[in-house]
Amino acid sequence: KAAYKLMRGLGEKPDPILLQAEGVIQTSAQVWAHLLCSECEQLLHHRGEDTFFRLCYRAPGKFKLLSSIKAKTPALKNDKNKWVAYTINEPLLTKQFEEIAYFGTSIFWKSAVHHWHDPTGLISPIQLGSYAEQIRNFLLGRESFPEYAALVIEISEETNRLIQSFGVPGTAKFPTHHAHQVHICGIQFNLVVGKRMPRLLKGLCAFTALPKIALVSKDQELDIVKSYRHIFASFH
Repeated sequence: KAAYKLMRGLGEKPDPILLQAEGVIQTSAQVWAHLLCSECEQLLHHRGEDTFFRLCYRAPGKFKLLSSIKAKTPALKNDKNKWVAYTINEPLLTKQFEEIAYFGTSIFWKSAVHHWHDPTGLISPIQLGSYAEQIRNFLLGRESFPEYAALVIEISEETNRLIQSFGVPGTAKFPTHHAHQVHICGIQFNLVVGKRMPRLLKGLCAFTALPKIALVSKDQELDIVKSYRHIFASFH
């Protein structure tokens, strides 16, 4: 609901634009369902959702998480300078980073345990298998984050023209693991699961890595287009 509010524009037709393979519609209808009890809704809100929407991209020049991260000295750049890694040591920012990761994890879990609908039809859920129950217990505070999983956060530069957008989780399969991804208001969440996943990914996990590693990406616009290439292709 909060993301939809950020997507709204000005003027006579402020409703967000919904992209689907069948075409484009402008609608105020949201993806929602009666899934959780009030107690669980409040738990998810206080442990992650509230922090996320205070720090995510809200408008040009209003991206608090990006500003906080880029105030630090970069720890590492890749060869083509497409992304920059920053280490997080400060207690407050470390706590906020974990709360943002908690919110992202809850999105993947909700996608996996329920069949959702948007105004044009059914949204395919992601498949978490046995990890769904482990993640449920993690969200409830009953267990630690799953051993064979990693939640990696990528923060978008404001040059991303698609930064004011959000999607639904999707999945890519690799020989050693599955990678689930979703982009919401300037922040991309990557949930990687699998006993044979590269150890490097576990080292980037927002819950287990110390210090925390924040990745700032200049290529998120291209990543989003790749993720939804079948939709964009339908416009040509």
